[in-house]
Amino acid sequence: MNPHGFAHAAAAPLRSPVLEGYPGAVHVYRNKEQGAFSRDELEQLSEMASEIDELVSKSRKSRGGDC
Repeated sequence: MNPHGFAHAAAAPLRSPVLEGYPGAVHVYRNKEQGAFSRDELEQLSEMASEIDELVSKSRKSRGGDC
């Protein structure tokens, strides 16, 4: 991460963001000056990942079938 200027990273798992059955993750990065992620920020990231999972699931259901 350092060659790209990042000093801090956080990730939250996603169930199947693109393809059904293949998990993924949301990644966020910060440079040294921005500092580490707080507990509250990590909780927000987790909540956002859960919302993404719900939206993807609803979208798949609305399409009415598997490919």
